[in-house]
Amino acid sequence: MDRSAGIALWFQLILPYAKTGNNNPSNGILLRADIHILFDLNLLPIDPDTLKVFLHPNIQNTDYQSLHKKSIQILTEETVQPDQTLLRQRLKQCCWFYRE
Repeated sequence: MDRSAGIALWFQLILPYAKTGNNNPSNGILLRADIHILFDLNLLPIDPDTLKVFLHPNIQNTDYQSLHKKSIQILTEETVQPDQTLLRQRLKQCCWFYRE
């Protein structure tokens, strides 16, 4: 029996439900648990126009460097695609992004 740990995936709300009242699938993305934490801390935003991941400069030279400027994969069904407006609002919370 294979006892290796599986990868934990979490549904990450783009903007918190407490602030928006929105728990629609378009307000979320499925992320690996550790990446979910980086997204929560605004260290790993997603550009709404290109759907590319960006890393905060402090974590660019870490094990996460391969994710920098990599496009995320999304489902083709529009109702479950991340809402670009919500991603844009989230990106605005990453003040460092606009200084690069």
